[in-house]
Amino acid sequence: MSQLIEDLCRAVDAGAMMRHLAVFAEREKLSGSSEERESFHYLAKVLTELGWRTELIGHDAYISLPGK
Repeated sequence: MSQLIEDLCRAVDAGAMMRHLAVFAEREKLSGSSEERESFHYLAKVLTELGWRTELIGHDAYISLPGK
C-alpha cells in the first residue's frame, strides 16, 4: 500500500464516521422530501464546522419516486 493511502487510512476517525452514518440512516431520503432536506442541513452543518462552504441549490425537476 502506498504511503499516501496508509496516511489517509490512519487519519480516518472511524467513530465519527459511524456517528455520521447513523444520523443518515435515520431517514429515508426521497428526492424533494423533508427528510432529504434535513439530511442536507445536517451535512451542511458538519462541513461548515470543518471549514467548508455549502450551498443548497433548488431547481424545478421531474422526480420519479419508487412505488408512487
